[in-house]
This record gives sequence, structure tokens and C-alpha cells, in this order.
Amino acid sequence: MTHIEESPALGLLVRGITPGKAAALSPFVDGYAELRGELSAWKPIASVSQAQVGRRMDAAGLLGLVLGLGICLLWMGVGYFSDLRWAMLSGTAMVACGVAGLLYLRRSAPQLRLKPLISALVFFSLAIPARLFVHFYWPK
Repeated sequence: MTHIEESPALGLLVRGITPGKAAALSPFVDGYAELRGELSAWKPIASVSQAQVGRRMDAAGLLGLVLGLGICLLWMGVGYFSDLRWAMLSGTAMVACGVAGLLYLRRSAPQLRLKPLISALVFFSLAIPARLFVHFYWPK
């Protein structure tokens, strides 16, 4: 355990040694006060305001929105560009952004179920050759 934070609404957040390894404990759990006392004996508990928690959530939401919009724009670029090289570059960049986002989520939020996100990335990745074929080789 490297760091302990306490928020009035979210409770305790205990961070582990490796990035992304954390445990959250709701303040509404039975025995919260006793556990807080035992944890404070190990490490000092840093107090985090609700405003700080809100800013963190806003930043994470904005990052997710930008990444999602970027992936969608790159996917649309596969069918938009009239040059095959630019279309393939757009598709490659889309897959790279998707994989980077999934790796970041796996590291920073291990509790998330990534299978639906991986399925969506696979769908978009398989749609790239189909879009390229329809755009460049389908008889007009």
C-alpha cells in the first residue's frame, strides 16, 4: 500500500504499489470506522474534497470523450479519403488509438470489464478492410 485517500462521499481509496491497483471502501459499509482506524495506523490518510473528486471525474470523462471521438473520426476517415494510403493510415491510427486506450484502461481501472470494449474495437477493426474495399474497389 502506497497511499490512502478519503473522500466524504466515496469513502477510502487504498492505492497499491503497481499502477492501477487500488481498492475502494464505501463509507456505508459496516465497520468502516474500525477499518479506517487500522489503516491510519499504517499510513496517514489524505483527505480529498468532493471538488477534487469531481475534477478527477471530469478529466477522465473528457479524456474518454476525446479518445472516443478521435476513434470515430479516424474510422470515418477510412471511407472519406480518396487516396488509399491516407485511408489506410487513418485505419491504422484508429486501431493504435483503440489499443492504447484499452491498455490504459487495463492498467488504471482493472475493475472494468473490457470485453465489450474489445469487441467494439474488433468490430471497427474488421470494418476497416470492408470500408476500404467498398470505397476503392466496389464497381461504381
